[in-house]
Amino acid sequence: MTITCDNDILYQEGSIIKVGEIVMQLSQAVIGQTYKIKSVEGKEKVRKFLFTLGCFEGEEITLISKLAGNYIVNIKDSRYALDEKMAKSIILED
Repeated sequence: MTITCDNDILYQEGSIIKVGEIVMQLSQAVIGQTYKIKSVEGKEKVRKFLFTLGCFEGEEITLISKLAGNYIVNIKDSRYALDEKMAKSIILED
């Protein structure tokens, strides 16, 4: 297990943990739970696409289910299927 720290943010093999807060990637979320989006990371193209779906800082997102490597989410009363790469770029706070 590798843990590194940078500016009060701990990185642990696929997880991002900010000191004093509980944060996680959408890919680690619990089905049926609603979270607040803390940030959207990744390449500019992915961030812009997610923004067009209403996926941006402060917005609520609910993980509906995981099907065949896709994450079915509810954002602003709409459902979308996101692949795992996109799910990992969405950082949530509890």
